[in-house]
Amino acid sequence: MNSAILLLHGDPPEAEFLLRLRRVHPFLLACDGAANQLVALEIAPDAILGDFDSLNAEAKQSFAQVPLLARPNQDQTDGEKGLIYLKEQGFKEVVLLGALGGRLDHLLYHLAFLARPAYRGMRILLEEQCQWGQVIEGVQEVDSYPGQVVSLLPLYGLTRVTSKGLKYELRQQNLALTDLCSVSNQALGEKFTLRISLAPCLLIVQR
Repeated sequence: MNSAILLLHGDPPEAEFLLRLRRVHPFLLACDGAANQLVALEIAPDAILGDFDSLNAEAKQSFAQVPLLARPNQDQTDGEKGLIYLKEQGFKEVVLLGALGGRLDHLLYHLAFLARPAYRGMRILLEEQCQWGQVIEGVQEVDSYPGQVVSLLPLYGLTRVTSKGLKYELRQQNLALTDLCSVSNQALGEKFTLRISLAPCLLIVQR
């Protein structure tokens, strides 16, 4: 079991979407108050992790048999605590749900810590029903369909990108938040390739 879902306390997923993901990524770790959302969905997590300051009484009762992993450290968000735990347990692929909604400060912090060297070697996907994202570097081949909208955001410093298979190709193009970004590009076919250097880059793909 090398893949897991890390559910954060952002916008709750629909039950069907979560169950579909769970068939591929069977271990479900809920971060603190994210477990509250699972009560209404009638989906039990495999564990609940955090300092439990936002875990309500209904969730505690509904999931009384679910292991509680106490992590009281206030210098980290529950999302980062969860990712550290999953890395320690040997998970190589993690799907983050609820990271793109909710509080803006948490969103920006989650995007920032995904590029830390400590998580290299893990495949971390930001998932929503309408889009997905991933911090990428090196050479990446991505499945797509003609016309699929693709954006590249250089959140982590000056990034150099070469693409193959996009409508507006990038050829050793430098991207920077204070200068040029690649927003709403389009895939031409069933795959496209990106070569990323200098710094990691956030790839966002609309479904």
